[in-house]
Amino acid sequence: MKSLVIRALLTAVLYKRDTLGAQMSVVNVTMGELHEKLAKCIAGERVLIEHDGNRFSARIQHVGMTGVKVIPETLIKNSTGDPGDVEGVTVPYDEIWELEVKGVVYSRLPN
Repeated sequence: MKSLVIRALLTAVLYKRDTLGAQMSVVNVTMGELHEKLAKCIAGERVLIEHDGNRFSARIQHVGMTGVKVIPETLIKNSTGDPGDVEGVTVPYDEIWELEVKGVVYSRLPN
């Protein structure tokens, strides 16, 4: 199962690299380092979240003290309303596995 998830993530990263025409780099970080990076983020950055065994990508709406308010990308893609109509959900920091900033993916090391 884990190898399927890794393969899917690598495929997604390679696809994005090919479609953007630029090479994305992956940096492995600890949970603490990822938390520090998240604290400096602004709205719109992409994160990979694992919740109840499911992984999905989302965009940051707001970074708070206890977690990050995000909008899952599937909600953004399927939205037909005006900008700002989609309400985000708050996820705890320990459910965030990756952060993408300016073509760099900060990937949390497993515990």
